[in-house]
Amino acid sequence: MTKDPYHHGDLAAALVGAALEEVRQVGAEKVSLRGVAATLKVSPSAAYHYFPDKDALLGATGGAVFELFGQRMQEAFESISGDGRQAVEGRLSALAMAYINFARDEPHLFRLAFGAYCVTPIGDKFMDLSEAGLAGTLLIRALDDLQRLGVIAPEARQHGEVLCWSAVHGMATLILEGHISELAVPALLDAIRFALAMDGKVA
Repeated sequence: MTKDPYHHGDLAAALVGAALEEVRQVGAEKVSLRGVAATLKVSPSAAYHYFPDKDALLGATGGAVFELFGQRMQEAFESISGDGRQAVEGRLSALAMAYINFARDEPHLFRLAFGAYCVTPIGDKFMDLSEAGLAGTLLIRALDDLQRLGVIAPEARQHGEVLCWSAVHGMATLILEGHISELAVPALLDAIRFALAMDGKVA
């Protein structure tokens, strides 16, 4: 009898890791729980012990993708030092570029993270990015710093997360699906700056 190579609890993490790599290569729709189990050379019943179906596995895999995504955003945020206006504006732009670049570099992972397998019910909340992981926290910090410096008007800051996330996610998706060129990104960043009243003018 072949000894189970995984300790208690390790198999769940291994399944998620293997699923992530398969999603990265072929996309979520082509991944199966049995296929991932076969990749790890474990029985389907062992896999089903941790994940009852493909949806559960891909939901957990989406969580792992968000961790990678958050790390990428944090690297972009921390790549710019300083507390002045130029640095703070630069961090917001860096976050936007990291978001778009992640979609370009990891298209299948991006689609999984923001697709039907990873939908989080928000109830009657308008938007609360403080619970959206590291990426949401970094965006909040960038916008708060801009308001602290008087770059963003209070009226613009009130829904700044909605504006920035919607605009950047829309741009990333349009680029990913081939509808527009990455050459349009500077225009998007300029539009966000204007909408947030970075020049002291409320749009």
